[in-house]
Amino acid sequence: MKTVSLYETFSARLRERTPVALITVIDGPHVGANLLVSPALEPLGTLGNAELDRIVARDALGEIEAGR
Repeated sequence: MKTVSLYETFSARLRERTPVALITVIDGPHVGANLLVSPALEPLGTLGNAELDRIVARDALGEIEAGR
Protein backbone atom coordinates (compact mmCIF):
# COMPACT_ATOMS: atom_id res chain seq x y z
CA MET A 1 0.00 0.00 0.00
CA LYS A 2 1.36 3.44 -0.95
CA THR A 3 1.87 5.94 1.85
CA VAL A 4 0.60 9.42 0.98
CA SER A 5 2.91 12.25 2.01
CA LEU A 6 1.84 15.34 3.90
CA TYR A 7 2.44 17.43 0.77
CA GLU A 8 0.37 15.10 -1.42
CA THR A 9 -2.48 15.36 1.09
CA PHE A 10 -2.11 19.16 1.18
CA SER A 11 -2.17 19.32 -2.62
CA ALA A 12 -5.23 17.07 -2.83
CA ARG A 13 -7.12 19.18 -0.28
CA LEU A 14 -6.31 22.33 -2.27
CA ARG A 15 -7.49 20.73 -5.53
CA GLU A 16 -10.72 19.68 -3.77
CA ARG A 17 -11.10 23.27 -2.51
CA THR A 18 -11.31 21.89 1.02
CA PRO A 19 -10.19 24.19 3.84
CA VAL A 20 -6.67 23.30 4.96
CA ALA A 21 -3.76 24.87 6.84
CA LEU A 22 -0.10 23.93 6.52
CA ILE A 23 1.88 25.14 9.51
CA THR A 24 5.69 25.28 9.28
CA VAL A 25 8.24 26.04 12.00
CA ILE A 26 10.43 28.90 10.72
CA ASP A 27 12.61 29.63 13.77
CA GLY A 28 13.98 27.85 16.83
CA PRO A 29 14.09 24.12 17.38
CA HIS A 30 12.57 21.89 14.70
CA VAL A 31 12.90 24.45 11.85
CA GLY A 32 11.10 23.06 8.81
CA ALA A 33 8.75 20.80 10.78
CA ASN A 34 5.20 20.75 9.39
CA LEU A 35 1.68 20.15 10.64
CA LEU A 36 -1.27 19.83 8.26
CA VAL A 37 -4.71 20.67 9.68
CA SER A 38 -8.09 20.29 8.01
CA PRO A 39 -11.60 19.96 9.44
CA ALA A 40 -12.83 16.38 9.98
CA LEU A 41 -9.32 14.94 9.63
CA GLU A 42 -6.70 14.11 12.22
CA PRO A 43 -3.71 16.50 11.99
CA LEU A 44 -0.80 15.13 9.98
CA GLY A 45 2.84 15.69 10.86
CA THR A 46 4.30 17.32 13.94
CA LEU A 47 5.96 20.55 14.99
CA GLY A 48 8.20 18.58 17.32
CA ASN A 49 6.13 18.89 20.50
CA ALA A 50 2.79 17.18 21.18
CA GLU A 51 1.40 20.08 23.25
CA LEU A 52 2.40 22.63 20.60
CA ASP A 53 0.77 20.42 17.93
CA ARG A 54 -2.47 20.37 19.93
CA ILE A 55 -2.57 24.13 20.49
CA VAL A 56 -1.59 25.08 16.95
CA ALA A 57 -4.08 22.60 15.42
CA ARG A 58 -6.87 23.99 17.64
CA ASP A 59 -6.03 27.58 16.70
CA ALA A 60 -5.67 26.80 12.97
CA LEU A 61 -9.05 25.04 12.92
CA GLY A 62 -10.55 28.10 14.62
CA GLU A 63 -9.15 30.35 11.90
CA ILE A 64 -10.41 28.00 9.17
CA GLU A 65 -13.88 27.97 10.72
CA ALA A 66 -13.81 31.78 10.89
CA GLY A 67 -13.03 31.87 7.17
CA ARG A 68 -9.52 33.29 7.53
